[in-house]
Amino acid sequence: MKKNDFYDLGLKYQTDKITYHRYDLIYPKFISEFKNNEIKMLEIGLGTFSDDTGYSRNMWKEYFPNSIVYVMDIHREFEDEIGKVFRGDQSNINDLENISNQVGILDFIIDDGSHHPEHQIKSFEFLFNKILKHGGFYIIEDIECS
Repeated sequence: MKKNDFYDLGLKYQTDKITYHRYDLIYPKFISEFKNNEIKMLEIGLGTFSDDTGYSRNMWKEYFPNSIVYVMDIHREFEDEIGKVFRGDQSNINDLENISNQVGILDFIIDDGSHHPEHQIKSFEFLFNKILKHGGFYIIEDIECS
């Protein structure tokens, strides 16, 4: 892959991680060394309002070709070749517990969910200690919304 592959994939899948937030300037510094590793990750928030399977979800799977990509979304649940999307509310401990029991230990957790600080804090406090691998990455996006 090229040096700007995160950017290129973000554009390909039209994720706001590139088109609006420009996380391509930050993410690769921390995660590019893991591109070919077998990883498991969870992203909170599917981020679509259509029948699409998730813009960033598709980007993650291509960026990390040996990954399992889980998603927690408040509106939808399905499973396909990329991974499983769990229906759940990130502010609900029971939903967080349910997902934690199913996914096991994760390498990355990305919170791109509700963008409400109280939800972000609750999710972090629960998931960081429960299912994030020692040395893993927990990233909370869109804190400028707070």
